[in-house]
Amino acid sequence: MGIMGGQIGDPNAVAFSAGNFTASASMSWTVASTTLNEYISTGGFMRCRINVVNSTVGGTPSTALQVTIPNGATSSEAVQVPCYIIDNSTVAIGFAFTTAGGTLISISKVAGANWSSSTSATTVFVDIMFRIK
Repeated sequence: MGIMGGQIGDPNAVAFSAGNFTASASMSWTVASTTLNEYISTGGFMRCRINVVNSTVGGTPSTALQVTIPNGATSSEAVQVPCYIIDNSTVAIGFAFTTAGGTLISISKVAGANWSSSTSATTVFVDIMFRIK
């Protein structure tokens, strides 16, 4: 049995596409691959698990790395959860969040500070669940 007594299916792997990984404002996020990118959608909820290791952050530093919510889904609520991050080789706790009506999972540093520019030194591990439309 799964969430609220319902059955939870097997995770759906998200095919890699660099275009699913963006950043806020004029910052860029270059992701060459993911070690995990999957979702489960059941009963009006979606759970996404995303692990990106050794990615590159460039451009003008800003506050959020962004991942497109899979399967064309839209979050119907604002949710915020803690996540593990490495910002230019510095380990920290960040937070991942969705917005109501949004199509992105954003990943920010807890203090709201800008991400640091890095070359193959930025990592994020996200596990987030939210209601979908």
